[in-house]
Amino acid sequence: MKQFLSIAWKGLLVALLVVTLGGFLYVNTTKTDEINLQLISSSLVNQVKVGNYIQVEKTNEEENKDNEVKKVKDEEKEEKLIADENKEIVNLDEKETPKETSDTTNEERETKTEQKTETNTKPKTSYKPNLEVANTMNVLKTYNGSITAYGPDCDGCGGLVAHGENVSNGNIYYQDKTFGSIRIVAGDASLKFGTIVRIKGLKDTKDPVIAIVLDRGGNISFSKVYFDLLEESEDAAGNFGTQKAVFQILRYGF
Repeated sequence: MKQFLSIAWKGLLVALLVVTLGGFLYVNTTKTDEINLQLISSSLVNQVKVGNYIQVEKTNEEENKDNEVKKVKDEEKEEKLIADENKEIVNLDEKETPKETSDTTNEERETKTEQKTETNTKPKTSYKPNLEVANTMNVLKTYNGSITAYGPDCDGCGGLVAHGENVSNGNIYYQDKTFGSIRIVAGDASLKFGTIVRIKGLKDTKDPVIAIVLDRGGNISFSKVYFDLLEESEDAAGNFGTQKAVFQILRYGF
């Protein structure tokens, strides 16, 4: 009986040991599977995260590229619009400028034509001094000396006097506001343009001649020829010759 109990007890211990060992192995196997599953899950999650990150990063990069391309296209479009606007402005200016130039040229041509016509058609005036004024003026200076004559067609004259008046049409008179229509003379450089001189003692001229200084001359000075009287032509000036006269200054300059 004791032997049977001993064998039964040993069998029970062995069974208990087997059960315990089996449970231990099961638990370890389960934990290992869980750990493997966790590792696999973690790996998959990481891959998904990395994939998503890569995808997001790639998407952002593509969006940035798209934005850059769009920005470049917008800038090019804006530059093209500006260039087109500038081109239109230039074209408008080019269209308007010739017109303005043409108008200006026409106006200048018309002005020159009018001046030329006025010069050519301007009637010759006559000698009509305002003697009432001239006779009441005080004599500022008196000179005694020589006077010659010249014509607008003289060599180097060019039809203009030094003051700028055009006398190429033979008009030898100047209309002064105070002294009326009077003669033109070349005077010494010390006498300002607009100086009025009364000339006495000329041949073939009974009355004094009232003249205005509007011109200069190389031989005109108070040590040589005092004045040079403008005649209608060089032929008339040749007939005038050189004469002695008395010169009375009635006004200095305009």
